[in-house]
Amino acid sequence: KKAHGVIVITKYYENELKVKGLNNILYAPDAVTIADFDIATSQEEAREMLGLPLDKKIAMYTGHLYSWKGADTFALAARLLPSDTVAVFVGGSPEDIIPFKKKYDNDPRILFAGQRPYKEIPLYLKAADVLVLPNTAKEAVSLWYTSPIKLFEYMASSRPIVAASLPSIRDVLNEKNAVLVEPDDSDAFASAIIGLLNNVAHADAIVKVARADIEKYSLKKRAETISDFIS
Repeated sequence: KKAHGVIVITKYYENELKVKGLNNILYAPDAVTIADFDIATSQEEAREMLGLPLDKKIAMYTGHLYSWKGADTFALAARLLPSDTVAVFVGGSPEDIIPFKKKYDNDPRILFAGQRPYKEIPLYLKAADVLVLPNTAKEAVSLWYTSPIKLFEYMASSRPIVAASLPSIRDVLNEKNAVLVEPDDSDAFASAIIGLLNNVAHADAIVKVARADIEKYSLKKRAETISDFIS
């Protein structure tokens, strides 16, 4: 109550505070330095640099292996992908990866890059055919209160996105810039990934819109918006 203003990263949080009587609120979702991810490296070059398979299609997730981030949903979806497609996880501590691998029987269709330096993430995203954002609907932090930085990195990378249809995600994504599917549904994620891999025209169309939309979510613009709000 003593605050002069509140900055929130989701529209739900903004509305929640308004209901409680707060009025001086700025909705400012997370953002990205677009130039870091809008790189000229080709998919083949990125795969060669990172040691990723050149003869497979790649669906990729970046981030921790926490349950609320939907890592299990993506791993289960990987089992439903065709033999020419692999699921790549970039991230997760060694302590998390070991039991995660065991949980999924060391499935050869699931590859783990582990935690990588930030400077390598744009290369990993460029190496992918489809980027996956499988957040769960089972936890409030995921459903209402998150603004995943990976989402903006994905958009800036010019790769098609399959994401969980959650209010927090729909603050930024829609049917024109991504494929949105039922959260916690591995079958739906697998189907959406396969659909994009088989429909290049659709994939290209949503990439084009997402790449235009990301211009609204640069870190520079976010900083300027917050600075104006504070002043």
